Amino acid sequence: STTSTTSTTTPAEDQKAVFDRDGLLERLGDAEYLHMFVLKFIETTTELMAALNGEIGAENQSGIHLQSHSIKGASASIGAEAMRSIAAQMELTAKEGELSGIPALYAELTEAFGAFKEFAPGRAQQ
Repeated sequence: STTSTTSTTTPAEDQKAVFDRDGLLERLGDAEYLHMFVLKFIETTTELMAALNGEIGAENQSGIHLQSHSIKGASASIGAEAMRSIAAQMELTAKEGELSGIPALYAELTEAFGAFKEFAPGRAQQ
């Protein structure tokens, strides 16, 4: 047995959490559009992340809730499970008014989005 607490997932499971290409392909039905959808998600989510960051800076509970909800939905649609999970946690945290935990979640979301941007475009073209 391992004593590592960092991760119990395999590299393939980690990649699927960053971007579930097969799940997206199943929903779209056509590989031709995968790359375009991934690039559009990156463009849109970059804007949503900037808006979310602004709401966090303003400590606007309803704005944080709204932006994290939007990111959660977009992430679910594209197959970015790691992002979806973090955004869902942010949405719930904001809804409950626990804003002190939001900056750490935003940092996690930023890291997950960075992993998506690094990994997904190339994977979408396969």
